[in-house]
Amino acid sequence: MKKSSFVALGIFAVLLAVVLLTREKHVNVGVPKLELPAIDKAKVTSIEASGPRAAILSREGQGWVVADPKKPEVKHAADEDHVRAALDALVELRARDFVTERPEKHAEYELDEAKGLKVKVSMEGVALLELVFGKGAKGGGVYLREAKGNAVFVTPSGFPWQVRKDAGGWRRRVVTTAKAEEISKLSIALADGSKLSLQQGEGSAWTAGPETPLPAGFRFDPEAAGRLAQQFSSLNALDFADGLSEEALGLSGPHSVVEASLKDGRVVKLHLGTAPDSQELGRAQALKGQFGPIDEAGGEKDGKLSRADLEKAAGDGERPEDVRKAARKLADEAALFASYDVGMFAGRANDGAIDEEDLTSVIRTAGTVPAKLEGDPQLYLLPSWGAAELRKRLEDLRDLTLMSFDVSKATKLVISASGKRTAAAKEGGAWKLVEPKTLPSGFEFDPGQVDAQMQALRSVRALRALADAKDAQAGLAKPSATVEVSLEGGGSQVFRIGAELTGPTGGKEVYAKGSADGLVYAMDPYFKTRLETGVELFRKPPPPPDMSQIRGLEGLPPDVRRQLEAQLNQRRGVASP
Repeated sequence: MKKSSFVALGIFAVLLAVVLLTREKHVNVGVPKLELPAIDKAKVTSIEASGPRAAILSREGQGWVVADPKKPEVKHAADEDHVRAALDALVELRARDFVTERPEKHAEYELDEAKGLKVKVSMEGVALLELVFGKGAKGGGVYLREAKGNAVFVTPSGFPWQVRKDAGGWRRRVVTTAKAEEISKLSIALADGSKLSLQQGEGSAWTAGPETPLPAGFRFDPEAAGRLAQQFSSLNALDFADGLSEEALGLSGPHSVVEASLKDGRVVKLHLGTAPDSQELGRAQALKGQFGPIDEAGGEKDGKLSRADLEKAAGDGERPEDVRKAARKLADEAALFASYDVGMFAGRANDGAIDEEDLTSVIRTAGTVPAKLEGDPQLYLLPSWGAAELRKRLEDLRDLTLMSFDVSKATKLVISASGKRTAAAKEGGAWKLVEPKTLPSGFEFDPGQVDAQMQALRSVRALRALADAKDAQAGLAKPSATVEVSLEGGGSQVFRIGAELTGPTGGKEVYAKGSADGLVYAMDPYFKTRLETGVELFRKPPPPPDMSQIRGLEGLPPDVRRQLEAQLNQRRGVASP
């Protein structure tokens, strides 16, 4: 190579070094930037969203309220956790990458008037920024632009997702703020006049109150009473019954009332309204699935179903049976038809006919129960199961355990089921397998599994008591399975399983009776199936998996990996019956 060539290469290298040392980390010459103002979340006074999701959030006093822009004067308490998360994300909001300045691309990125989510943030009453958020970007993040600008950027912030809620999504759904440990007394009055009183006794254990005397031999379950207090303190609404009267919600006539007395003297009273028939969800779904054909067969396809249309559908043998039954029910019952007409608890217009939106609303609210908290103007819709957990009678608080013993005092366990007899006895402080004499090939006895089965027996619960059932009719004179636990000092606990029976919902159950009392109970047949496995209950479980051989764990955070390992190791034990 010529000398001049070496000189040229040297000069080029020097110039390249100068460029690399003096250039900016990102070359931004001529590239638009979007500098967003600093946000002090303590000074933010309102967040207004319009477009696909519309809501007006505003700070009032020490809290936040939310309103629908269509009815700005109607304000509701906002969920403080949602607001806090949005404000935290707002502080970190940044416009990262520039995409384009071409306004014709706005529709593609869902930043146009039709699909863009416009958000205005005000601080101390002054509008600080107005942005439009679009769809998620391919490489992560969300497209955004200034409301009065064309330049499109990408933000990695979670704020666009946090603020993508309508007014209903921002509303506070926590019904009661009282904590379970703050409740000293619970009183439940049901619509039929039944009453139940509960109170915390010594050591925070729940007992029946003086207004609720216990029948002779009744075993009260303090844990079940404690769960009632937990349920009351953790109620969350699924939806709201805006625009409906208390009469329409079953809150004006006889209805259930749950009253909690708190240790600080406050009283919290919750009213529970009408619970829809459990079949309404299925009926509404069946009718919606056949809405078009029923509407067309009615003679005039107008997007509405009258009672006459439903009467005709009920008599049409070509339609599915569930559709005909649903149509018959609504055609025959004017009150139920009127309920569907307004979308059950959705408060839709009463126009004398049912349209598809009415049915959609029924599907959305049929699994709810109206509720009102005294002192709170809001009418809530609770999940049906949540309300059912509060509508309790004394019988629902019966202790359903069937055996009562100290596991450490057990000296022998004998299980007889399906013609198999399995026995383990404690010798010298350790469990030994006594029966069967001949073990399955490869079987290895694990003494620890005997204690595990003892714990399971001690905690197993029946489904309900059958006060009128007798041993003979229940098949308990000749049980299909028996468990006997011998105890130190010569005592014992016996548990017997009898014949099968059909439960209230049509499922299979089995009769059972234990030493805890003289009643016959119904229980899940799964427990009997477990007992029929015999000696397999005491088989040593396989060794834990080698965590180093499970691919992907190395990429998990240390705390997550430890939790997963603990769960996998826990599963090595025999599951509770």
